[in-house]
Amino acid sequence: MSSNPVHGPSVGWASSLAATVS
Repeated sequence: MSSNPVHGPSVGWASSLAATVS
């Protein structure tokens, strides 16, 4: 997973969403 500073908050919800979908 790429740690992009610009995608800080995005990665947060994305990670949560991925956990929910999985």
